[in-house]
Amino acid sequence: MGPPIAAKLRDHSNKELREIIRGGLPQRGMPPIKVTDAELAQLLPYLRTIQTDRPAPRVKVQLTDNRELEGEMRNQGFADMQILTADKKLHLLRRVDATRFREVTSQKDWPAYNGDPGGNRYTTLSQITPATSPTSVPMDFQCP
Repeated sequence: MGPPIAAKLRDHSNKELREIIRGGLPQRGMPPIKVTDAELAQLLPYLRTIQTDRPAPRVKVQLTDNRELEGEMRNQGFADMQILTADKKLHLLRRVDATRFREVTSQKDWPAYNGDPGGNRYTTLSQITPATSPTSVPMDFQCP
């Protein structure tokens, strides 16, 4: 599931929305869309009807290293949250328990929700291997 669009519409003019729709945001998993001027003439007013002018909710969360992080909640799932801080940095957080989060860190860019436009949650990082994973299945394991 992608991020909710209604709260993000207020950040863009109609001209910017036209460019985003037609050009897409490939680095974030949104492909370009072929749409006619007539279709855009109907689409943009509709998008403005679902737009919310409420600002994103402000949250303060406790991190596992005892720091607090405060900012606008941009996205939230059962196990994760995205917070935009005052320095305009987007922090991806994973829930550790009922009250604490840890920052997700990676050497590889994660350009879209679930990793890439295909949503396969795959990373080329090599730190986790069958040898280092406590729940690893033996490599010679075969399903019956």
